[in-house]
Amino acid sequence: MCMTLIAGKSVTSNGRVLVGHNEDDYVFYSVNHGYVPRCKWSKDAMLPAEKGCIQLHQSKETYGYSWTQVRKPDGGMATADSFINENGVVIVSNSSCGSREYDESAVHPDFGICYELRRTVAERAKTARHGLEIAIELIKTCGYNSPGRIYTIADADEAFMLQIVLTLLKF
Repeated sequence: MCMTLIAGKSVTSNGRVLVGHNEDDYVFYSVNHGYVPRCKWSKDAMLPAEKGCIQLHQSKETYGYSWTQVRKPDGGMATADSFINENGVVIVSNSSCGSREYDESAVHPDFGICYELRRTVAERAKTARHGLEIAIELIKTCGYNSPGRIYTIADADEAFMLQIVLTLLKF
């Protein structure tokens, strides 16, 4: 399982929040690192979404970000990528909070977001607090397409943990 450690700015030698994250998955994966530059988008541009998740409209302009992508032999892992944007906002996650009542077969095929949450935070957040607000608004308006996840959203001054736990879904 994944692990994230957070040290608050009152305990670090430089007075800044420190986040460490380890992606510890079950089989052999490859890890790719890349940078996506700041970008301007047309008004009808859509954010790419994985199968089974709704698509979001892209922002008019997005911040640049470094992206760590975790891939299985047959493709990427929607819940393992991590990001840090040009404003110093980082988002990582852990999956140790799933619900026993979650019924994946009951999820509507175009329900919620998953991967899009972390990418949207990376593309739009000015601060960690702003990233938290973005994440909460996305979950409230779109729903969430996973049984549970703990997100860490941080910058040099603040760190937040957002725990999402879904129970039995019926449509």
